[in-house]
Amino acid sequence: MINPVAKERTEVNYPTQKPEALLERIIKASSNPGDLIFDCFMGSGTTQAVAMKLGRRFLGADINMGAIQTTTKRLINRAKELNGQITNEKYYTGVEVYNVNDYEFFRNELEAKRLIIEALGMQALPDNNLWDAELDGRMVAILGINRVATASDFEKIIANMDINAYSRKQSQNPTKPVEKVTFVCMGHDPNLGAMFKEKMESLGLIIDLEIVDLLRDKKDLRFKRESDAEVVIVQDMKSKKSYIEIKNFYPMNLLQKLSIEHQDIEDWRDLVDSILIDWNYDEGTFSPTMLDTPDKRETVSGKYEIPANAGRIHIKITDVLSESWEGTIKNRG
Repeated sequence: MINPVAKERTEVNYPTQKPEALLERIIKASSNPGDLIFDCFMGSGTTQAVAMKLGRRFLGADINMGAIQTTTKRLINRAKELNGQITNEKYYTGVEVYNVNDYEFFRNELEAKRLIIEALGMQALPDNNLWDAELDGRMVAILGINRVATASDFEKIIANMDINAYSRKQSQNPTKPVEKVTFVCMGHDPNLGAMFKEKMESLGLIIDLEIVDLLRDKKDLRFKRESDAEVVIVQDMKSKKSYIEIKNFYPMNLLQKLSIEHQDIEDWRDLVDSILIDWNYDEGTFSPTMLDTPDKRETVSGKYEIPANAGRIHIKITDVLSESWEGTIKNRG
């Protein structure tokens, strides 16, 4: 493990951080200048930082948003150091960040349920033995994973229902649905909906049922809820300087979660984990050079001076659930 008081530890401070000296020995022993180094669980980016210093090209990947941000910031700082020292040797100091999130559900059923709940922006109900989640007032049951859902799946739901409680509720409004229910499945018996409604009617209950088939409806599904932000360019008449100012940020999935938990947030900055800005976005690769990633006791600034050479500005705001909003604005100056 890296020495806890070493300079590289205090500058990066990542839990699983390895010493650069160790990675330097490994990279020198197994590659030549110009070779491509790949670390598929990169953590704080020690491998990439050392590869850059040793004149190797590099790739890195990590599922953790904090790892991506830590590595990006580290590599930008390393590039600045090297660019001031380069003579005739060839270094690779450019950094590009790509987001790849179109993955398939895991085969583990519990993990698959968790991913489905997150992907569709639902609120999980881990302590509920009847419903898996809630979405917009609808109770959600996730039926068979990687198999066709049949009547036997909803029979388990009916077995856990408090029929007496539902009957009392139905008697108060005899013509209205006693519950709004959504079944989520990956393929289903075409008669599933009719069979469930028929079973409910035999119990004297009216249910508003919808079925979301992840395989059949894949093109029409809207995964998660898009976040939004209010971003403007402001000018200081005295200093003649221009600034990007974030007036407000609306992370919809996080706000829904807080609403359900009855938590109020007065300042949008309390919801933000980081803000990254690329001052000259080419509409292809996001290359942030301004990283606002405060520690846990601080919040982001929300206001940033625009460099004189800025063009098309791309902003990425990431909330504490690692969900992001991205937007582009053209510099008027």
